[in-house]
Amino acid sequence: MVGGPSHLDMFEYKPALNQRQGEPVPESLIKGVKFAQITEKQPKLLGSKWKFSPWPCGAYVSELMPHTASIVDDIAFIKTLRADDTNHFFAELQMNTAGGSPAAPAWALG
Repeated sequence: MVGGPSHLDMFEYKPALNQRQGEPVPESLIKGVKFAQITEKQPKLLGSKWKFSPWPCGAYVSELMPHTASIVDDIAFIKTLRADDTNHFFAELQMNTAGGSPAAPAWALG
């Protein structure tokens, strides 16, 4: 969903990232990679500002998703997607259309 909350703020609990907020991004993560969104020479780490709670299934859900948290045991999370493009718009398009077929994600989720 374009403009929706980031998965990092809904389902990606990263306590170490929150602890390191404001520190420079490690060079090993960005060396040799061109990011359309990173324009400063030394970008800073940014954690989530939302609180997360663990659920019996092992998933963490943020306070942004109270209803989803109540049914989280009935949801499957796919956390292995990656895109070939570092530009957010094109990576999101690839993710949502499986590289060009608008119905492909619907088949997987249907």
